[in-house]
Amino acid sequence: MNNADIPIKKANTIADIFEAVGETRPLTIAEMDQFYLDTDAVRGDLSTRRRLASIIRKNAASGRNGHILFVGARGAGKSTELNHLQKDIENEILVFNYSVLKELDPQSISYIELFIVTMEKLFDYALQNNLEVDKSLLSRISKWTTTKEIEEIKDKHLSIEASAGTDTKAGIPFLHQFFFQLKGAAKASKSFKETLKDTIEPRL
Repeated sequence: MNNADIPIKKANTIADIFEAVGETRPLTIAEMDQFYLDTDAVRGDLSTRRRLASIIRKNAASGRNGHILFVGARGAGKSTELNHLQKDIENEILVFNYSVLKELDPQSISYIELFIVTMEKLFDYALQNNLEVDKSLLSRISKWTTTKEIEEIKDKHLSIEASAGTDTKAGIPFLHQFFFQLKGAAKASKSFKETLKDTIEPRL
């Protein structure tokens, strides 16, 4: 069982305190109300989380894309703050959030694996939330799955037979399944991971 799946217990004894202090995972959204401690007073004058929320809201309102690099020492509370940020804005803005550490081996992570997992998660998110995807983007991704290199990978390693199509209702389920199978095959075989790197990355 992953540490993130084990609920945090409120400490009632000295032994409980030592166990809680040794916990290295971030708080989940469900745990925020009970366990979150505001430490803004020792982090600076302005709340980092509120500043991030302000930037995201402004970008969303103006239709601009934004990229934020959020860094800090291990165990400083970055993921907890990001989870709290999601809690703060999720009623206004759709938030897509997943843990790379749960999906990939951090000791051997590659760019192509990160791409595959992110695409699989994005299409799953679109399905779960009944989102429409821009047809031109969907068409470009669908065409990419029919290139000679990808067709060879599908024939040798995947069980997908249906056509992606450009219609959003047909395309999203196919593309979710396509990237899901790619992710599974890469996890199961180191040689297939190398095939993906050699075959897909140059044409990405």
